Amino acid sequence: MIGEARTEAGVQAAIAARDLHGVAWAMLARAAAGEEPNASMVTGLIRVLASLGPAPADEESVLKETALRGLLMSGLTPRDDDEWALAEAVFDEKTVADLRRRDASLRRLM
Repeated sequence: MIGEARTEAGVQAAIAARDLHGVAWAMLARAAAGEEPNASMVTGLIRVLASLGPAPADEESVLKETALRGLLMSGLTPRDDDEWALAEAVFDEKTVADLRRRDASLRRLM
C-alpha cells in the first residue's frame, strides 16, 4: 500500500473511496519520501490518523473471520486452504499448532 499510496493515482483512489485512513497514510508516505516537505502537514496527518483510530475492517474479511471463529468454537477446524491461511493470520503459532493437532485427530476418527 505504501508504494502505491505515494503515486498520485493511489492518493486519488483513496480520495474517491472516501478512505480517510488511506488518504492520510498516502500523504504521510509522500512526506516520508520527501515529496511533501511541509512538517506542519506531517504533524497534522499524524494527528488525523491518531484521531481516526484503527481503520475499519473490510466487511467480507470480518465475516470470514467470524465464520472461522464459529467453526473453532464448535470444535471443528478450518475446512480449506483459505481458512487455514486466515487462521495463520489471525492466531499465534501455538494456537495454529493446536488446531493442526486437532485436525489430525479429527481425521483419524473419520
